[in-house]
Amino acid sequence: MDSELELDQIYDYIVYLGPIDFSGYDALSDLLERNAQERGNSRGYLVLVTFGGNADAGYRIAQAFGHRYPDDFRLMIPDVCKSTGTLVAIGANKLIVSDRGELGPLDVQFRKKDELFEASSGLDILQSLSAI
Repeated sequence: MDSELELDQIYDYIVYLGPIDFSGYDALSDLLERNAQERGNSRGYLVLVTFGGNADAGYRIAQAFGHRYPDDFRLMIPDVCKSTGTLVAIGANKLIVSDRGELGPLDVQFRKKDELFEASSGLDILQSLSAI
C-alpha cells in the first residue's frame, strides 16, 4: 500500500478520452498549470483514448506535456489511440500499451480545392502525390 501512495505523490495522472481538438488542448493546458502550482511533480502520465482529431491540437498537447514533464512524460494507451493520438505518442518519453491498446496511422486530412466542407485522407495515394 505504501508504494501506491508514493507513486501517487510522484506522478501526475491525467486521463483524456475523446476527440483531440483545441478545446481539449486548452483544458489540458489549464490542468497542467494548476498541477504545476499545486503539486510541482516533474513526472506525468497521460492516459489517452482517441480516434484522432486536429493534428495541430495533438502536436500542442504533446508539446505541453513535454514542457511540463521534460524528463518523464509517459503515455498509457489502454485502448484505441488513432491518427492524431499517434502524434501525441511521438512526444512521450515512454509508451505503455495494454493488451487492447493500439496505435493507428497519422491520417492528416486535406481540404478539397473545389469542395466547401469536404476533406480527403492524406493516406489516399493519389491525393498525397498531387499534394506534394
